[in-house]
Amino acid sequence: MAKQESSVYRKVLFLIIAVFFFAVVFKVIIAEESTLEFTGANIYRAVYVQQLISHAGFTSNLQIEGSWRSTGEQFSGEGRILSASKGVFTILYDGRQIMVGGPSTGSEDISARALRIVVQNEDVIRVGIEPSSNTDFSLFMSDLRNIPVQISGENLMETSLRGSISIDSTNTMTPTIAQDLENILGFGSSVTIYDKGLTISLDGVIFNTLDGVSTYFDENNISLSRVSSSRLELDIRTISDSGLSESELYELAPVSFDYYMLRVIDEPLK
Repeated sequence: MAKQESSVYRKVLFLIIAVFFFAVVFKVIIAEESTLEFTGANIYRAVYVQQLISHAGFTSNLQIEGSWRSTGEQFSGEGRILSASKGVFTILYDGRQIMVGGPSTGSEDISARALRIVVQNEDVIRVGIEPSSNTDFSLFMSDLRNIPVQISGENLMETSLRGSISIDSTNTMTPTIAQDLENILGFGSSVTIYDKGLTISLDGVIFNTLDGVSTYFDENNISLSRVSSSRLELDIRTISDSGLSESELYELAPVSFDYYMLRVIDEPLK
């Protein structure tokens, strides 16, 4: 009888300890997600949260406390998050891309002890544009550029773009042209060349970098005959609360495009 009571007591004690342990872990997880502050050991959770933030269209910086993996020298700094995947952040720091991993990182540039995600914009106005075409690339880009300006005005922080744009040319395309364009567009872009044209694939590329593409074509005397796009998605990031309804968005949006979506996203995590 005494043995049975002892066994029951141990089981109850084990259950209490287990419940307490998981309650503490759950509390830590909730606290990290609400403050966006994470230990380096929880970098996979930080990456997951950043993926949710990025999917909602918000841009973020990453504040890091850690050390350089190659030298062991202490590191404390902040950079714009370019991507987050498989327990690794890629950030733009001091003009170059560096990779940030957890305390046991083996190949990343920085081993992080502590991380903090800092969301940079207030709202996202997501604009979905139906496929379109134009015989004038400059006019096409001007019409696109006009969308965030008309919708958000002085409240505009920046705009990113997803989708693909195909361009016909009277010039023969070469691999060096493709590489030059990818260098101009930066992270999140790829360029596929054909004999007399190319396709630019964009995945969250900052819109202003496309101005460099137009300049490149002009400076290198590349003649363009036609431009056509897939469905495009613009994330217009605002400095402050946009306060716009869906009907107001449709009133503000330029009539030069057909839209399949216009909505405001006011929270990076919901």
